[in-house]
Amino acid sequence: MRLFDALIPVISSAIAIWAVASYSITEEKSHEIRLEQEAMRGEA
Repeated sequence: MRLFDALIPVISSAIAIWAVASYSITEEKSHEIRLEQEAMRGEA
């Protein structure tokens, strides 16, 4: 039981870190996304 209490958070944290590290985003792409979000907010 203690093994699961220790391993599950470690495994889920490792998966989360891997997901964030593997998602490549540039400054240009983030600017485009922000403009799209602001346009959608203005339409609503």
